[in-house]
Amino acid sequence: MKIRPAYPSGVSRRNRLVLIISCTICLLLWLLFYGSLLGWNGYTSAQAIRINELSEGHERFQRSSEPVVTEQYTLTYEIDRSQVPSLYHNDLTLKVQVNQVLAAQVIADGLVISHTHIPTGNILFTTSAADIKIAIESSGDITGLGQITTTTLLNGKGFAWSHGMDDNVGLRKQVEVLESYGWTGTFFLIAKDVDETRDQDWIVDEPYLKGKLPLGWSLGNHTWDHTCFPPFDEQTVIDGYNRLREVADASTVPDYRIISFASPCNVSAYDPFIREHRDSGSSDVQFSENGSLIPFVVDAGVAENILDEETQLPNAYAFGFELAVGRIALGTVSEDDPTVDPTHISAIDWMATQHEETGQHFWYNTLTHGDAEDLLDQFAGYIYDTYGAPGTNKAWVAPSDEIYSYLLTRERAVIVEKGVFDADGESIVIPTPSVPEEDPSSFDLYLPLLTQ
Repeated sequence: MKIRPAYPSGVSRRNRLVLIISCTICLLLWLLFYGSLLGWNGYTSAQAIRINELSEGHERFQRSSEPVVTEQYTLTYEIDRSQVPSLYHNDLTLKVQVNQVLAAQVIADGLVISHTHIPTGNILFTTSAADIKIAIESSGDITGLGQITTTTLLNGKGFAWSHGMDDNVGLRKQVEVLESYGWTGTFFLIAKDVDETRDQDWIVDEPYLKGKLPLGWSLGNHTWDHTCFPPFDEQTVIDGYNRLREVADASTVPDYRIISFASPCNVSAYDPFIREHRDSGSSDVQFSENGSLIPFVVDAGVAENILDEETQLPNAYAFGFELAVGRIALGTVSEDDPTVDPTHISAIDWMATQHEETGQHFWYNTLTHGDAEDLLDQFAGYIYDTYGAPGTNKAWVAPSDEIYSYLLTRERAVIVEKGVFDADGESIVIPTPSVPEEDPSSFDLYLPLLTQ
């Protein structure tokens, strides 16, 4: 006995076949219609999908009824660093106007490097290269295309913080604190105490230092014997530098340059020696750290201090290459209260607020001695949470020699615009943006572009 499938009563075998074919055809027609709405019409479709990069970092897909007309250009530059001293860090962050760009590729000394496309119609990238080519595919107005500027601080940050650790002993836990946030600082060392082979937790010596230099840590001269009182001997500066130079030479980064010096007991008596060594080229050292001129306002061309409206005392000092870099010791509220002194927090908050309100940029420099890891963790944690990656991401944290090197390279390097070329390699003339009449009420609209 055969079991037949159940069908509606009264439907013949022929009618059932017609019904099945009809339903299949309807289903196919529906799929084709729905697919056309979604753009499923093959790779030869006239519809073009354009990708716009948004400031939030995601991509929005838009469709147009007409193909997008694009042009390809190559922007070329040369970065002349011939007037920059010999530095280990000589990066620059460059901002280039690209307007309505669909695609961009930055090639630095023949290598493709990463860049960021920001909503103002610019791309941002950091490089130590000399030869720069930027290949773009553009779909809009080319007025002003290729205009290039250097950002005040690395990666367009709003302010910088550097930290140094003095006197060799009790520093390793502080190293762990900074590294836990992905940051580094400077070892300012009494050179006579740096042992060639010792590697013990209570002190930093040559084996430990050689392991940290490749990770972005810095070495700073703190003299040979930490002389704090007269007579101040130039030889202690020279001997201290030479011993630390031996450490760097024996590391895996022998091209590292020791350009920072921290005066023992924060005295200024060593400054003439440092300037003479810098000017004569007898050492790589470029600057001295001492005194209380901190924070600095580091925007190019700023020559006057920023004064408090009520007290008329400086809130920030105009940076200059002939000045010592001020350094302030991290302290606690009191001997009984281990909380970090709130004046440090207030200084950081003031810099961040001032940057947001005026577009100016700042540098704060601190120091600790041994066994201050809890204090350092409080301060570093506040900066990280508020102005680091989890917060506004406006803080640049680096050793003082790296920050100083950026400012020096920014000051001395020359950017040569070599031309803009089309897809055929022909040089083209880029229209210059018209300059509007000065309107104080609209100045804020232009300020971020000029000062970032």
